[in-house]
Amino acid sequence: MKNSPITTTTTITFLIAALTASAAGCTTKDPDGLRIWCDGGPAGLYYENALHGKRYSFGLCLGPEHWSETGETGGIDLDSWTNDEDDISAIRGMCVQHCLNNTGDGLGNCLQSSDSLWQLKNYNNIVVPDPLMRIKDPARLYCYLPAANLAMRPWKTKVIPSSSSPTWPSSGQPVELACGDFETCADEFTTPIAVGLYYDDTATPWGPGMGGADHLSTTTVAGRSSLTITLHNPDSTPSSDAAPLEHGEVEYSAPECSELDCPLYLANLTISNDSSAWTLYSDELLDDVSISEVSVQLRRPALGVWNTATGEFYFGEQRIELVVTGTLEIGEGPPMTETFFVTNDAAIFGQLGPGGEVEIDELRVDNSEFSLHATLDYDSYAGSPTTVNLAPVDLD
Repeated sequence: MKNSPITTTTTITFLIAALTASAAGCTTKDPDGLRIWCDGGPAGLYYENALHGKRYSFGLCLGPEHWSETGETGGIDLDSWTNDEDDISAIRGMCVQHCLNNTGDGLGNCLQSSDSLWQLKNYNNIVVPDPLMRIKDPARLYCYLPAANLAMRPWKTKVIPSSSSPTWPSSGQPVELACGDFETCADEFTTPIAVGLYYDDTATPWGPGMGGADHLSTTTVAGRSSLTITLHNPDSTPSSDAAPLEHGEVEYSAPECSELDCPLYLANLTISNDSSAWTLYSDELLDDVSISEVSVQLRRPALGVWNTATGEFYFGEQRIELVVTGTLEIGEGPPMTETFFVTNDAAIFGQLGPGGEVEIDELRVDNSEFSLHATLDYDSYAGSPTTVNLAPVDLD
């Protein structure tokens, strides 16, 4: 097999809203979605699983990036929402998909027919077509979307997003994978990696050695990794600053399978700088913004694809979740530690090298206000990571 050091180009979004909130106190966001309930009781539609039993009714949080169990359902445009036949059919289709995603062992009756349809209600229990069905109480009902497009049941996350058609940079050939989702692809690994893929970090954050990976590479050459932070200042000139990154590790497994393209397991990724500061100017805050003590940590493992002939690898968009921590100082204000949960907006391509090196061409997360762009070089293969034993996972 082919191993490699990591050169990673990373663009990570720090939302400027967080900076503004730190400077002027928290402000309530405008509602960006609507809460709708799918009611299958009158038509005998339901899902059933070991956790919840039989459920005839459940809620959906709908917005521009509507997030379903699989993370693959499309959103709705609230500005053009009219409750016409197409709108209602689209929402009913999301009810069907949510029902199917929650059904265990084939249990349930999710599919509609001409005389058996999911009934839609808003939070006041008013049946569609109540005009616009917008949230009337945003303080109580606000649609929060997760950082990444991962499923609530992570083993159902598609390795290659269904909306994507990636191709290998060297050949233009399509990126393909015989296994489709995290659950089936996890079976391709000798080491049981499901315990990492399905990890719940609400009690204990993810960290080094927890993923059971085969390989570990680190950064050793000073100055080969760098970080550029940009505040876009849309009404004037962007403000950018760059500094080196000092410490980083990557843990991964890349077994060969019977196909040309095989699953790749990213168990952990870190990068940090404890000594430099990035100084920017915010037109919105009318002051300098200093960022220091930046650290980036993978929030949970992910699966990608690697080409066994070329060593290239791929991770789909919104498949890499990161926790970014930094110390912010606005003008002469006190230092504040901020934590951001971010995910990659675009697909990531890279290269596994012959000596344990890993090069990631670009990991990019960006928005219109604030972005972070890093070139990371994990240049030294360090063998196998120290393993931390985790409790087994029950998929039922």
